[in-house]
Amino acid sequence: MGYKSVIVGTAGHIDHGKSSIVKAITGIDPDRLKEEKTRGITIDLGFAHLKTDDLIISFIDVPGHEALVKNMIAGATNFNICLLVIDAKEGIKAQTIEHCNIIDYLNVENLIIALNKIDLVDKSTVRHRISEIETFLTNYNFKNVEIVPTSIKQSDSINIIKNKIVNYAKKYEDNRLDFPFLMHIDRVFSLKGHGTIVTGTTNFGSLKQGETVTIFPINFHAKVKSIHNHNDLVSNVLPNMRTALNLSDVKKSDLSRGYVIHKGDYYSTNIFYAKIKIFKKLNSEFSIKSNKKYLIFYGTDFFYAKIILLDKKEIKNDESAFAIIKPDKEIITYPTEKMLIRSGSPQITVAGLTVLFCDKLNLQKNDLLTFLKYIDDNNLKSALDFLITQQSYYPFKNLHQLFHIPKKEFIHLLSSLKLNTCSNIIYPELFISNIIQETLNILKNTNKLDLNSINSFRNLPQSLKEKIISKLKANFKDENYFFVGSIVQKKEQSEFEKLADKVLSLMKKDLSITNSANISERLYIDRQKAEKILTYLQNRERIKRISENIYIPTYRLDKIITSAIDLAKKDGYIDIKNIKSIVNAPRKTLIAILDYLDTTNLFTKKENKRFLSNLSKNL
Repeated sequence: MGYKSVIVGTAGHIDHGKSSIVKAITGIDPDRLKEEKTRGITIDLGFAHLKTDDLIISFIDVPGHEALVKNMIAGATNFNICLLVIDAKEGIKAQTIEHCNIIDYLNVENLIIALNKIDLVDKSTVRHRISEIETFLTNYNFKNVEIVPTSIKQSDSINIIKNKIVNYAKKYEDNRLDFPFLMHIDRVFSLKGHGTIVTGTTNFGSLKQGETVTIFPINFHAKVKSIHNHNDLVSNVLPNMRTALNLSDVKKSDLSRGYVIHKGDYYSTNIFYAKIKIFKKLNSEFSIKSNKKYLIFYGTDFFYAKIILLDKKEIKNDESAFAIIKPDKEIITYPTEKMLIRSGSPQITVAGLTVLFCDKLNLQKNDLLTFLKYIDDNNLKSALDFLITQQSYYPFKNLHQLFHIPKKEFIHLLSSLKLNTCSNIIYPELFISNIIQETLNILKNTNKLDLNSINSFRNLPQSLKEKIISKLKANFKDENYFFVGSIVQKKEQSEFEKLADKVLSLMKKDLSITNSANISERLYIDRQKAEKILTYLQNRERIKRISENIYIPTYRLDKIITSAIDLAKKDGYIDIKNIKSIVNAPRKTLIAILDYLDTTNLFTKKENKRFLSNLSKNL
């Protein structure tokens, strides 16, 4: 589409004029329900939009009534910019405070305050309200705040708000495109001739017409027949975009608000770990106690969950704690997601929680706290290092839900800690190397070994077992072992094979032994038999012929090439003189090695020196 999509959400007390300002800015009445128009208040989420050359600015108008805050939360979780409306006559009211608690916790950085209905008060009241608002805002952490005296009867004030929204929207950036598609459904309806349609605000990723999506929690797969954005047919979805999906083969009665649509890349859970913070500015004292159930809102849905505090027994206003959250149903969540906790009596939003980890962990309490603190400090390198150190390896369900960072960042994180992945398992290379070394040590004293008899191997996931067996097979490439499942056994060798092993062992130790004449002389065997042994070893790729009459063990040659690259990086080149620092061999063999390096495309020869090629500079 070529557009950047940004969400502007309204906030404020009932009847302070949120919907009227949105209509004045966009020309669209966001109140879509008959009851809303009759009563003159917003009951559910309303929608409008404003388009510029390169922006789609979607407005989500939320209800201001205290009994409808749950609908406000459903919209607020996707705000990029907030338009807070305060009546100049009434000033800051109960829902002003509750809405500010919510949008502040949700990290909405850009706040435009419309001090509305200034045509109904005098200038001194306007000045008083501005001072009152500025004092009120010291309780919060909004990054960018602007107060605009406003009246829908004064077009200049509406234009000021519109321009400020556009300026903020142009500057807004995030990395939501780096994750798989995810959207919480906020409306479900059907249209004659089209079928079932769901709407929502795209949380992450992209989606194209014709692709298949998964609907949670019914785990139904549906094809996207068409995509609309504010009644315009579009070919693909962007993050922060108001999206309507026309789905095939699913009935309206099968779906509900609160369901989640994704591309099959998210898993659900009934346990996760979080940091909870009770709001500072509440009208009364509130506490969260461990092992009690609370009502939690997330996306466009809610659930009851037992909260187990980890570092405290109870928290009160303006206090925080790490916790285990156990929802009463499966949910889809991810680290960094913000959720809100509401009290039953009075019905008010009292706290927020930030998801830190959504895989089940088997850590002791103190270790769990250490791990969660690392994540809370955004020290993901230490968090992952700690987790792997505690568990040796970690089986994950998918990478992007593990720490919720883009895949390329996660790969860099793995590399910095010298970690690898095998299927869906993160493991340190040293862990595998230690098991292999343990196996090799045991095999020195036996001809047959069931790897499952080794404690460190027995309980590994199958994919790691296969990885180790594959590495052992590569290690035994020059040895006479064979594998049957997890059993490794030494072959019964013929006299010729034993002699070939002896020759190979000798060649590995001494690079002056490079041809049949050397072998015949050293082992007192006839030249013809020595030739057969060289052919036997070459056919099994255990030695390589690098010149007319010079053979070198493959293992030694590979190590020489690696060392040669390092030497060339250090000295800038390789020649007959400095190669002696890495290879102890006769001059004839050294010259043959240098000539062989020319055939690898890793080096370029100039006169009598070899320089690294572009290919090898990155190795």
